[in-house]
Amino acid sequence: MSADVVRLSLCDYVLAGILFLFAVLVYLPRVAATVQPSDGGEIATAIVLNKIIHPPGYPLYSIIASALFKVAEAITPTFPPYQLLGFFSALAQAIAGSLLYFCIRMLKGDALVAFALSASWLLLWPTVFTATDVEVFSLHHVVLLLALLSLLRLSPDAVWSFVWCGSTIGLAIAHHHTIVLWAPFTLLLLGRALIKSKSRWMMAIAFIVSSAAPLLLYLHLMTRESFGFNRPESLLDLLNYFLRMSYGSFSLVANSDGQVWQGAEVFQVMLNGAPMYLVAVVLLVVDTARSRSILSVAFLVSLATHLWFIAKLQLPFDETMNYEWIGRFFPLICLYFALVLGYLSPRINRYVVVATLVVPLCFTVREALERGDAFTDRSVQAELVSALEGMPPHAVILAGADRLAMGLIYVTEVELLRFDVRVAAYSLLSDPQYQQNFIKNFQENSSSYLTLSELITVLHKREVPLYATLDVTVPTPYLAVIYGMASKIVQKGEYPTIDEGYEQLLSVCRKLPQQLETINEKRGHGSYIRTHLFAGVFETFVEDFPLYPGANLFRLVARLISSGRIAQARSVCMKTHY
Repeated sequence: MSADVVRLSLCDYVLAGILFLFAVLVYLPRVAATVQPSDGGEIATAIVLNKIIHPPGYPLYSIIASALFKVAEAITPTFPPYQLLGFFSALAQAIAGSLLYFCIRMLKGDALVAFALSASWLLLWPTVFTATDVEVFSLHHVVLLLALLSLLRLSPDAVWSFVWCGSTIGLAIAHHHTIVLWAPFTLLLLGRALIKSKSRWMMAIAFIVSSAAPLLLYLHLMTRESFGFNRPESLLDLLNYFLRMSYGSFSLVANSDGQVWQGAEVFQVMLNGAPMYLVAVVLLVVDTARSRSILSVAFLVSLATHLWFIAKLQLPFDETMNYEWIGRFFPLICLYFALVLGYLSPRINRYVVVATLVVPLCFTVREALERGDAFTDRSVQAELVSALEGMPPHAVILAGADRLAMGLIYVTEVELLRFDVRVAAYSLLSDPQYQQNFIKNFQENSSSYLTLSELITVLHKREVPLYATLDVTVPTPYLAVIYGMASKIVQKGEYPTIDEGYEQLLSVCRKLPQQLETINEKRGHGSYIRTHLFAGVFETFVEDFPLYPGANLFRLVARLISSGRIAQARSVCMKTHY
């Protein structure tokens, strides 16, 4: 074990257990009961139907989640799969909080400071947001922290220590490519241990073999069925999955159309929730200049990779997606800053550190818990169900945005709502493998593939109803009302009568999903959907045709829907019009 770290005591295990139980009590009641605006729809569908998740395929997550689902299905067959996998995310995030405490303690961080840092990280809104949804990042936090723990405990002359270290790092590499942010830290600590070792070549071989072994998990993908991407049939295919060749290495932070830099948003959230993280950067530079210890240098070099990641952070120019992507990456970035602050805490008054963590938390924890409360959030489900109700039989939907494409896939293939409808993620159809896998559903000759334009031509010839959506889908029943009235104005040059408008408005309000009444304003995407989707239909019509005699009624109903007063909107429409 390195001289820079300490052994854990019984008290440490007790405090870590308290952190775990605390996180479980906070997260579990808030776990999503149904699909949310994220990759969760795709992930849950892949686990339930034994299919492959998008590259890199996440074999470790697939194996654990599939086993968990099979056990739960045998015990309670009717339990919602989405909520079950949400529980998995919550438990993994709770474990990560305890592992963070262990890492800080082994860096000689004060126990009180380690506890406060771990608790504050667990209660940041993006951390709660990720823990209560179906995501792979909670598990990634666990394997990443296990890898860092193994590095800190690395003993120069113990083979088992190098094997354990290599295995945990290999698991992290196999799970998600953002482990590369810790590459400088890993190489420096590993190099120091090898230099001190009396059998450095044997230790190096043990590390290399053990770190490569977890990559064999990718063979599991060959046992799963094709989904958005084809099942790998060769070692080259597995390599493509691992390198994300069909999905883009670091594609989530690559420059592309429709995306904007959101690094400032990361710092803003950090400043509000844990301002001491930013102070830690300055302290780290000073400490490295003074001590020049290997850990200080390792943390400082890793700062460069994390700042590079933030500098390259490109998020969708979409309020709902931006909100969800911040939830993915922010906890991962904050893990670094929490560890740096824990490492430096012995040089700082512990009460000062704890105070700078607890005081901001008092002002932000309520909002964090509200934002992370996904249990009652049925806004996406309301949107998807409303959209599907208006689709004709055997329709094909080319859907954009995660909340639409992934959500539609889940409700059609797992919940079997309108299972006759086929859904493709529009943003992925440019990928040849994804496109070909989707086209297989329609081609007559299995030996040849159709291009997307040819597919559309074939669908039209077969009279298959084809729908394409981008960032926002307006459910057909609602859109049809406005299209019908607008068409009369444009084509016939006359406004619909108040009676015609009232009858159409009444039919719409009768179909408004009840889930719209319980939208949590703090979660962002729910109010966005309600305001811009259901209420926006009427507001847009009034803006385009302000002289329509029933404009005031449309405007009133839109205002009621936007504010969440769905019952009152129905009540207005049930009364005699004026």
